Order: sequence, then C-alpha cells, then structure tokens
Amino acid sequence: MKLKRLPAIVLSLFIGAVTPAVFPDTPTAGYRAVGMIGKTNTGSFAIGGSGVAISPDWVVGVSHVGGDTFVLNGQQYPILQKIIHKVSEGEPADLALYKLGKPVPAYTRVLLAPFEGASVKLNKRTVLLVGYGRNATLRPDGLGWLPTAGTEGVKRVATNTIDLADTERYNIGSETTPRWKSSVCLAYDLDKPGDPSFSTLGTAITDKEGGVAAKDSGGGWFVSYGGQTLLVAVSCTVGKPKDSTLPSDYCYGAMGFGIHLYAYRDWIYANTGLADFAPTTAARKR
Repeated sequence: MKLKRLPAIVLSLFIGAVTPAVFPDTPTAGYRAVGMIGKTNTGSFAIGGSGVAISPDWVVGVSHVGGDTFVLNGQQYPILQKIIHKVSEGEPADLALYKLGKPVPAYTRVLLAPFEGASVKLNKRTVLLVGYGRNATLRPDGLGWLPTAGTEGVKRVATNTIDLADTERYNIGSETTPRWKSSVCLAYDLDKPGDPSFSTLGTAITDKEGGVAAKDSGGGWFVSYGGQTLLVAVSCTVGKPKDSTLPSDYCYGAMGFGIHLYAYRDWIYANTGLADFAPTTAARKR
C-alpha cells in the first residue's frame, strides 16, 4: 500500500501514561461497541484506556493499554488473553487484540477501506472519534484546548477529517533506553475556526471539531458508509509539527493518529478468524 508522507513530526506524548480521549464535551449513549479497558481490584475498576468490540468475543485496541477487564455499557467482561502485534523483522505496530471470557451483546462492523481507493476511500472523510477519556476546554490564549484532569470515564464523541495516512513513528521511554514502534496510521489535525494559518494537514473544519487527549487510546474512529457507521481505526497518539512553538499537543495545528485497521487485516484474521478480516488475493499481494 502506497502511503502519503506526513510532515516530519515530534510526538511528545506517550499515551501509555497519558492516553487519548475525546473532546470537546459531547457525551453520547451511542457507539455501544466502544468500551473501557482497565484493571479491577476488590470490586473497583481503574480505566487504562479504551477498546472496541468487533465480535462477541474479540476487542481491538492498542498494545500500550492493558488490563484484565473490558467494561461495555456498564457491564464487566473478563479479558482472557491479550495478543500484541509483532513482526519478525522491523518494528511492531501499536495494536492489540483482547479475547473476552464471555460474549458481549454489542459489537461493530469494520470498514476495511484504503486511504485512497477506486470504490471507497477514507481521504477527507468526516471521522467520528469516540472514547472515554478526558474532556478539554478552550485555552484562554486562543491557541487550542486544555484537557481537564478527572473528567475521564464518560463516553464522548467529536468529529474531524481524515487528512493523511502514513507510517508514524514515536519514541517510548527515555533517550538511553528507547523503545520504538511503527504503525500505519490515519491522521487528522485540529483546525481553528476562521483561521487556516493553524491548519497542518488540511483546512476542512467539521461540526463539533475536536480530538483525542488523556485516557482513550484504543477508542474508535468511525465513518459513515452505505447507511452504516463503521470502524476504520483506533486512537493511538497525538503530536505537533516538528519545530512547532505551540505549547501543547492539544493546540490548533496539532495532530491525532489512529491505527488503520485495513493495513493489519491479515494479522487480525490470523488471530481471530473473523470473516470481516478474511484475506483476499489483493491483500496477499500488497
């Protein structure tokens, strides 16, 4: 798959410690396949991130989020196994599958579409970002958003535009002991209404435009296609342009990234056997 090249970026946020979430504050009761992943201890639940059920028994998310429980619409489901994406050469993607101990009643279909395609493509489509992380409020300096600690645990939805696809790299850990991951991602940017000078990847501004911040890694990226709302990616990280003087990764001009499930369809099928991910001749030749 030929991918467009992203601008050189520095991703200053490791979202295993600070995971993405959806802002602004637009709670939703929809998108019932999106849940929380975390740990239970003496009856309490601590959120680590999000995940999306893609069958009664399987949840897709990101590798840097872990836990023993998937919470979907208020009900807890034990996680029996976490399968982390690995490759024999090169670097693994920030992608994971979670096998559940009992079936969930709600799950989503997946749209296995390329960024550019003859019949269906994701380029410039409006994307719905869904997750359980922190809300954010507008900065008083007018430069973007400020995430609010303690607001995680509410399912929210925001919109943006899928602007690019590429292999996105970011450092995890310290400079002395780096741990790298490489993932095929879809990307959006945060646009400032009425001021295209802040736009990094494109100037299309959506209704309820927002992005991802703390506690929603693994949350869903959905698009409308054929009268349905279908999953295309899961949130993984955020960042800002190289040499940017913006004060944070939540300012206008910053970017958000989601693992593009189309690129990993063979791997998902090999581990789950789900029909939606059955490899095709084209997939084997890519």
